[in-house]
Amino acid sequence: MNNKKNKFTVGSWIQCSNANSTELISKNNFSWHCIDFEHGVYDFSNIQDIIRSIKLNKKKCFVRTMSKNVNEISKLMDMGIDGVFIPKIENANEVREIYDAIYYYPKGNRGVAYSRSNVYGANFKKYLKNSKKNLIIGMIESKVGVDNLKSILSCKLLNGIFIGPYDLSSSLGAPGNFKTKKFKNTLSNILKTAKEFKIPCGIHVLDKKLKNYKKIKKEGYSFIAYMTDSIIISNYKPL
Repeated sequence: MNNKKNKFTVGSWIQCSNANSTELISKNNFSWHCIDFEHGVYDFSNIQDIIRSIKLNKKKCFVRTMSKNVNEISKLMDMGIDGVFIPKIENANEVREIYDAIYYYPKGNRGVAYSRSNVYGANFKKYLKNSKKNLIIGMIESKVGVDNLKSILSCKLLNGIFIGPYDLSSSLGAPGNFKTKKFKNTLSNILKTAKEFKIPCGIHVLDKKLKNYKKIKKEGYSFIAYMTDSIIISNYKPL
């Protein structure tokens, strides 16, 4: 994931709270890594070690937050991540509140302090400048979010949207079933709306088959999260 338009990227999804395994995975040819703080085995004391292991390999590091709580989001940003994946975005007001928590004045209203993000003051001015490049990815994983997607994107505060297929399928009445006509049509409508608003759209891919990964790329997605670290460790296959 990056700010360059039309560049397809592949990232990993980190759920295991082991900094050593994360360090090894982040040496791979993934462009970015997202730590799943919602479903992974983390707390605020150990997630910073996972962040550090990713940044050690000079890779972009994002966190899928546990919630839309702005205090949680600001605390994660202070740990030095490059942006957030926000679960279950369902309206534009949620996006506006999160935007304020991500960016400093005049873009937002994030609290200013010495923290790990600026090496506790050593890189204070440099970080203030670089923080303008932080990314906000809104996760579309409910029928309400899909129904309100045009309104959500109209606020023009998101850098991308990301489909959580399992939660989305559950919201549509068939948990884990990605073959229903309703689910497939919903994906098509999300992609169509994203293209209309010229915003990158990504999706989580848990299928290990390379041919399916290539098929998803051709469908028009801008980025994907490929499997999870646990699947990679158990059944590694190079991209």
